[in-house]
Amino acid sequence: MATSNDVARRTGSKRKHESHEEPSAETAKKARRSNKHESSPPQTTDAERAYAKKRERKQARRRTKHTTSIPSKADKTDHEEQATKQQASRERGEVQPASQRAAEKKARRVAKRQGKGGVMPDAPSAQPVPAPVASPVQRIARTPPSARSEEAEERRPFPNWTLSTPSAGRFLDHDSIFVQDESGDEYLLAANEREVQLLSLQSSLVVRTHPAPVGHSVACLAVDEQHDNVVRVAYSDETTSLWDWTIDEQVEGRLTANGAVRAMAHARMQSGERSALYYIAHSGGQDAIYGQQGLLHSTKEQLQAILVLGDAEYILARSQAALTIGVRKEGDRSKAGYTWFELPLAVASTCLDARLLPAPLSGKKGAKGRPGLRLAIGNDNGEIHLFDNVSSLFPREGQRSLPPPRILHWHRDAVSSVKFSQDGNYLISGGNETVLVIWQLETGKKQYLPHLTSAIERIVVNSEGNRYAVHMGDNSIMVLNTSELKPVANFAGLQMLSHVEQSKEMVCHTPAATLHPQDPSQLLLSVPASQPKLASDIGVRPFLQTFDIRNSRHITRQALTRNNVTDLNLGPGGIPVLPPDVDLLAISVDGTWLATVDEWMPPASDVEHLASTGADLELQRQNRREVYLKFWSWDNDQALWTLTTRMDSPHARSNGDIMGPGKVFALVSDPSTKGFATIGEDSCIKLWRPRKRTSQSAAPKGKSDGPVVEWECKREVQLVSDNERADSPMNAVIPSSSTSRSLAYSADGSMLAVAQASSGTDDIPVVHFLHTFNGDVVSKPGLAATEVTGLGCLDRYLIVVSHPAVYVWDLVTDTLKRKLKLRSPEELVGTGTTLLAINEGDSTFALVTSQLGNSKVKVYDAHQFKSQYEQSFDTAVECILADKGARGYTLLFADATIRTLLSSATPQARLESEAKTELPVAARQSLHANDPADGGRVELDVNMAEALGSANADGYQLRKSVVEDQEDDRPVVRPEQLAGIFDIGQSFAMPPVKDMFRAVVELYGRKPYMQPEREASV
Repeated sequence: MATSNDVARRTGSKRKHESHEEPSAETAKKARRSNKHESSPPQTTDAERAYAKKRERKQARRRTKHTTSIPSKADKTDHEEQATKQQASRERGEVQPASQRAAEKKARRVAKRQGKGGVMPDAPSAQPVPAPVASPVQRIARTPPSARSEEAEERRPFPNWTLSTPSAGRFLDHDSIFVQDESGDEYLLAANEREVQLLSLQSSLVVRTHPAPVGHSVACLAVDEQHDNVVRVAYSDETTSLWDWTIDEQVEGRLTANGAVRAMAHARMQSGERSALYYIAHSGGQDAIYGQQGLLHSTKEQLQAILVLGDAEYILARSQAALTIGVRKEGDRSKAGYTWFELPLAVASTCLDARLLPAPLSGKKGAKGRPGLRLAIGNDNGEIHLFDNVSSLFPREGQRSLPPPRILHWHRDAVSSVKFSQDGNYLISGGNETVLVIWQLETGKKQYLPHLTSAIERIVVNSEGNRYAVHMGDNSIMVLNTSELKPVANFAGLQMLSHVEQSKEMVCHTPAATLHPQDPSQLLLSVPASQPKLASDIGVRPFLQTFDIRNSRHITRQALTRNNVTDLNLGPGGIPVLPPDVDLLAISVDGTWLATVDEWMPPASDVEHLASTGADLELQRQNRREVYLKFWSWDNDQALWTLTTRMDSPHARSNGDIMGPGKVFALVSDPSTKGFATIGEDSCIKLWRPRKRTSQSAAPKGKSDGPVVEWECKREVQLVSDNERADSPMNAVIPSSSTSRSLAYSADGSMLAVAQASSGTDDIPVVHFLHTFNGDVVSKPGLAATEVTGLGCLDRYLIVVSHPAVYVWDLVTDTLKRKLKLRSPEELVGTGTTLLAINEGDSTFALVTSQLGNSKVKVYDAHQFKSQYEQSFDTAVECILADKGARGYTLLFADATIRTLLSSATPQARLESEAKTELPVAARQSLHANDPADGGRVELDVNMAEALGSANADGYQLRKSVVEDQEDDRPVVRPEQLAGIFDIGQSFAMPPVKDMFRAVVELYGRKPYMQPEREASV
C-alpha cells in the first residue's frame, strides 16, 4: 500500500517532467524532509568528509604494507636457473663484466622495492594486491590444536613454569545437601569459596566440581525441591546460576539477585510443576527476604539463616537477637500475602530448626486449618529452647513474644547446631564439647556419641532420616549411619590454622609444614583441634595432618602433644586449659624419622598475682614455660608416627642465671644422613643423632626383641654474640642474647650456616659457618646490612634474606654475586617476613613478600641470577616449600588452598668453570664488595672457603678428613653427582663433551669422604 510520501514523490516528479521547470527552494526543502527516512545517504559535514578520506588513506597504506609479492612458478623457475648458472660460473672461475654485474644489482634493487610496494616484478604497472587477512576466529579455526597450544605457551610470560589451579580449601559455613542419582547412589553437595563439590558417600572422594566465576567466590547453595538434580548457586558478585550435577552442565545463565545473597531455600508449590526460591540478601545497609513475588520483608537485623516450610506456609529467618517469622495469609499468594512477626529473644541465639505439625480440622466439612509450627532454638549459654507449637500466636494481633519454652540443657558452651530427626521424635545437637547429643523428646533421655576429636559446627539430616552429616571444626565432614552411629564416609580438607582476630597470647605465625622427602605429594603440617572463630579463641596446633596434594585428599591425623579435646578443658575460673603448640617440625632425609618442638606457657591469669608490671608478667610466664623436643619413628604396621625419644628443655635460657627451658628458634633436617640440628635462645647449636641401645625389658607384644633406637645430642657448639670479638676469651662464659635464629644445611650436610638476630638494633649481623664433622666455626660479619631473617644454601651459593634486600654470596670465591631488592619493612604487612625456599632439583630459589594481605612470588636461577618466574596473588602466601626430588614449589595460602609451581626447564650442568678461571682464595688477603645501598664498602677479613676446604666439581665444600692410610670400598662418586652432569635434558641442550669429560675426571680423581660420626648412625 502506497504511503503519502510515495504519492507526493510521484506527483512532484510528474509535475517536474511536464513543466521542465527548476523546483523552488521551498519545494526542495520539502523534498529533503520527505526523503529523511529513504535509503539515500544523509548529508555529511566537511569535517566528517575529511575524516573519512583520512581513514581511507590509512586503510590503503595498511593494505599496501601487508601485501606480499607472490611470484609465479615460471618466474621462480627462471630465477633458480639463473642462480644456478651464476654459481657454476663462479666455481669455474669466470668473471662477469662489470656492466653485467651492475645491471643485475640494479634489477635486484628494483624488484626488492616493487616487492615491498606490493607490485609483481613482472607487472610494474599493476595495482597493489592486498593479501587476504583472516579474522581471529578464522586464524584459530585454521590452526591445529597442537600449534595453538604451542603459540599460547610462547605468549606466556614464563613458558617454563606452570602454576596449578587451587586445591583443598575450607568448607563454607553452610549446610551440606544430601542428593541421590537415578541408580540410587548417595552423594553430598558441599562447597568452599572456589567451587561446589559433589562428594560420593561410597568412596569418600570428590566426583565432580562446579567452579565459581573468575574473581568471585561461592556464597551459598540450595537444591530445587522439584528437581533435585539441579542446584542453585549464589556467588559473591550478587548473581546466581543453576547447575545440573548429574550431567555437570549449567542449566541457565547467571541471574542477578537483589544484593549479596547470604542464604537460600526452595519450597515445593502445590501445583507440583516448579518450586519457588526464597533468599536473604543484604543491600543498602539492611537485610531483606525476597521470594518469587519480589521483596517480602526487610529488617535492620542481620539475618543468618532462612527456612521455608511446606507450601511456603511459613518463612523463618534468624538473627542473634530476634526471630523473624512470615505467615502466609489464607488463600493469598500475592506480594502482600504474608504477615511478618519479629519476636525478640531473651538469650542470644546460635542455631535454629523448625518442623511442621499436622494441621487440625477446622470443622467446615472436614477442611484442615493451618499446620502447627514446632521450634528448636540453640542459645549462646548452652541451652536449647523447645517450643512445641507456636502457631496459636499468629492470629492474635499485638502478640510479639514467644511463650515460655521447654529448656534442654547439657552443653556447657554455645550450641553450634540443632536439628529435628525425620520423624520428629528426636532432637540432635552438637557444640564445642566434641559430643553428638541425641535427645528423645518424649522421655527426655539422652544418647551420646563422644570423642569426635573436634568441635561440631553443623548437623544435616537427609530426607530418609538414615544419615547424619556432621560438619566438624577441623574442616571435615563426617557422615554417620543413624542406626549404629558409625561413620559411613569422611571428607576432610586442609586443616591449616585460620587467621582471625586473635588475642595477645597467640604465638604461631608461619605454618609448621614440610614435604615428605620420599613422596613430595604428601604434606605434613601441624594443625589445631578446631579452627578459632572468636577473638577469645586461642589457636594452638597439637595435631599432625598428612595431606595428599596430588589427589587433594586427607590421609591421616594424629596427636603430637597432650590435648584436652575430649575432656573438660576449662579451669576453675572458666579459662580454657590450652594444649602445647607445635611450632617446629622436620622430617629426616629417608622419611623414617620426624622431629617436633612443642611449647606451652600458662595463661596470664594464672600468674598475674605474682607480677606487678606487664614485663614482669611475661617473665613469670616464661619461667614456667615447658619446651619438648620429640623424635618420632614411622610405624608401617599402624601407619602412624610413634614417639621414641622426648628431650625436656633441649635449650637453656639466654641468661644463664635464670633457670628454666629456653625457646627453640629453628629445627632443620640433615640432607645427607639421619640427623637434625637445632638452635635456641642460648645461642647454642645442637646436632642430634640416633643411637642403638639394648633394651633390658621385655619387648612389647608384636615387636621383635631387638635393639632400641634413641636420640642424643652428638655435638654442642656455643656461638659468640654478634657484637663480640671472635678471639675474645669471654666468649665461653658470656652467653649471647638474641631474639631469632636461622639455620641452613649445605646440600651434602658438611656445613651448617647459622644467623642470629640480636635484640640490639645497632649490632652488625653475623653469619656463622659450622663444620659438622669437627665442630669448627667460622664467623663472617657484614654479609647483610640489617637483621638476617632467613638463610639458604644452594650449590656453592649462600642466600641471605635481610630487609630491604636479599644477598647471594659465592662461598668459594667469597664474592657477592647478586643483590636483590625487596620492599621496605614498612610495606611488609601480613606475614611480616620474607619467605625463602631452596630447590636443589632445578637450582632455583624462591622468595615470597607480602603486603596488606597480598603476596608476590619470585623464582630466581642460581647460576644466572635472573628472575625465572614472577606472580602476584590476592591471597597471602603463608608458606612455600621446595619439592624435594622434583622441580618446583608448593604454596600454602591463607585460605587453606594449595597450588604447585612446577618447572619444565632443563637445569644447567654444575660445572665449576668459573672457579677455575679465578685466582685462588688464599692469594687474596681480603675481599671488598662495593654496595652503594649499604653506605660504602663491606670488608670481609676471614677466608670462608679456606677454613672449610676447597670446592669440588659440584660446588660443595670438601671435608678435610680424607682417607689416606686405609682402603675404602665405599663408592667414590654418588649417582646423583653423575646425574648432575649427564641427566640435564634433551641432547640439543648438552654442554660440550670436553667440559663433561673434565667434570667426570674431577669426580673420579678425588678421594672419598671420611665420616667417622655417621658410620654409627642408624
